[in-house]
Order: sequence, then C-alpha cells, then structure tokens
Amino acid sequence: MLHREVASKTVDQCVSGCLYDLRIIAITYNRAGSLLRLLNSLNDAEYILDKVKLEVWIDRSVDGEVHQPTLQIANNFSFMHGHYSVEVHPKHVGILSQWISTWKPNKKSSEIAVILEDDLTVSPYFYKYLKRVHKKYDNNPKINGYALQGYKRNHTVDNRTFLEGPKGSLVFLYPIVGFWGFSPSRTNWINFVRWCFTAVHNKSIQPYVPDIIATKNFKVLQKHGKGDSMWSIWHMYYAWKHNEFTLYTNFKGMN
Repeated sequence: MLHREVASKTVDQCVSGCLYDLRIIAITYNRAGSLLRLLNSLNDAEYILDKVKLEVWIDRSVDGEVHQPTLQIANNFSFMHGHYSVEVHPKHVGILSQWISTWKPNKKSSEIAVILEDDLTVSPYFYKYLKRVHKKYDNNPKINGYALQGYKRNHTVDNRTFLEGPKGSLVFLYPIVGFWGFSPSRTNWINFVRWCFTAVHNKSIQPYVPDIIATKNFKVLQKHGKGDSMWSIWHMYYAWKHNEFTLYTNFKGMN
C-alpha cells in the first residue's frame, strides 16, 4: 500500500544544499491537460522575489508504465520563478505515498511547502496568503496546516448544511484537512508522516472518524479493495486523535 521509494532524481539537484522559501509539490499520474493548467497557473502567481522550487512528481501505473503525455508536458514546461524538477517514481506508489513521501523538510530550512494535486489551479496570490498565515500561526501546535480551498463544504453524514466560517472572520479552524491545496505545518506534518508509515500497515488500526461522510466513503472503497485511493482519511483520523485543526480561508466571495 505504501512505499518509501524516493524519486528517480534528487530533489535539490540545482545547487547542493540550496534552501528555498517555498517548495511547490505538484503530484500527478495521467492527466496531462490538467497538469498543464495547474503549471500555467503557478507561472501566473506572485512570489515576491522569494526563492522558489517547483517539483512535479509523476507516479507510474501498477505495471510500472509512465504516462508519456503527462511526462512530456512536465518535461517541456518552463517555470519562470525559480528552480524546477520532474521526479518520476521508480515504481507505482499510489496517491497516499504521493502525498506523504514527497516533501522531506530539510532540518536547516524553514521553507513553506504546498502540495497540489494536478486537477487544481491556484490564485495568483496564494503564496502571499500562505506566507502570512505561516508567519502568524505556525507557533500554534494545534494547527496542522493551511487549506487553500475557500468554498462551502459538507463533511457530515446526516446534516446537509454546508461548512462556512464565522461572519467577520478571514480564517477559521476546522478539524478536517483541506486537501484541495494544502500547506502543512512542518512539525505536525513530520509527526503525522512518521505515524502514517506505520499505521497503514497495522491491520488493527482502521481510520474511522465518527459521524463524517469521509468515513462512509472510505468504507465503500475498502469494500471494493480501493481503500488506499483515499489518503486524506488517515490525516483526518490522526487529527481527530490528536485534537488538531486545519486553518481555512473565509474571504468574502470565495464560498
């Protein structure tokens, strides 16, 4: 289900020991058009002259094949704001490993990381926002990261009302990860990843969080042998057990 393999290229091959202010990790498999749309939006974003690294991580099929159109898009792309690399996994790893094994924080760096699936686009101002919230809230041990998504969501099984923050608040805390653009808090992410590598192989641990629709969906996937396609349930379970929260945006006009 989960592998520790690293990508076929070193992450920081540009300059030995180079450090970044922002590391963008785009994870993809076989959606070339979606990947290109995401990459173009990243080129259109503002990085206020900070040092940026963009990494595209490409998974293989279960047979070990790389989707050539996706690889071609990644290889032909030119990132205008910093260093860029394409990392191809040596074998199929799946979405869970794509999420938790691609960012390995350098102990000497205070870089911000953001993990993006390939079917997203970003606001031109996403990094300005992340830089501010990391500076303001990273010392709060209960915040495990920062969601970029800013629309109403519903996570409950029975209550069909939608999630939105308190009126007048620009941000709010919520106990479920925002996986449509997520920027982890360093210490909490390291602890989660360390736990997850062990937990997913422990059959006595079932990541069922009471009264949320994600648990219901995960059980359906498990029944069909596809439980490993839902990485976020492990983060939800860990956050529930450790009383952690994700910080969401609540900007006017985004819901």
